[in-house]
Amino acid sequence: MIPPRWRVMFVFVLASALSYLDRQILSALAPTIKAEYGLDDLQFGWVVSTFSFVYALSAPLAGLFIDRAGLTIGICTSIGFWSMAGVATGFTTGLNSLLACRAWLGLAESGNFPASAKTIALYLEPRERALGSGVGQLGISLGMVCSPLLATYLGHVGLTSSQVYLHMTEDFIGELTRRQLDRFGDLITEVAQ
Repeated sequence: MIPPRWRVMFVFVLASALSYLDRQILSALAPTIKAEYGLDDLQFGWVVSTFSFVYALSAPLAGLFIDRAGLTIGICTSIGFWSMAGVATGFTTGLNSLLACRAWLGLAESGNFPASAKTIALYLEPRERALGSGVGQLGISLGMVCSPLLATYLGHVGLTSSQVYLHMTEDFIGELTRRQLDRFGDLITEVAQ
């Protein structure tokens, strides 16, 4: 049986996988998005850069929020807001709304790594922390690998980029994350005992 502290870590592997899936899907859908929105390379670069810029500026604030609000509230808030950003992306109509949604996503996803680091520090023994960090990196790789595969599949079934965002976020990310977060509070309580 997997010890509860490691089950908590696997929640963060899932969160990291979903975070990277969500952020990498944009690049995987670049030709579709550029054609659908009539974007040139420079405009698409703005869309990609907006996420990165806001994410970088928000990470320290997200860490502060997680320290003050607590781990459970912090990560649940982050995942909830990035899921909403994904859904909102499905309703974008042009460059400005796409930029706003990518900024929102950057702000929301910036809580993932501070929460993961706090989980490692709080719940893993010192001799397990490097392994915990390595396991956490697994989620990043999974998200990066799955994103182009998912985008290709969804593109072949004839979905527009907006439909891809809506289906991916509502069906896949939302439901899977809700199920894990329902158990997260129980795991934290179990680990603390």
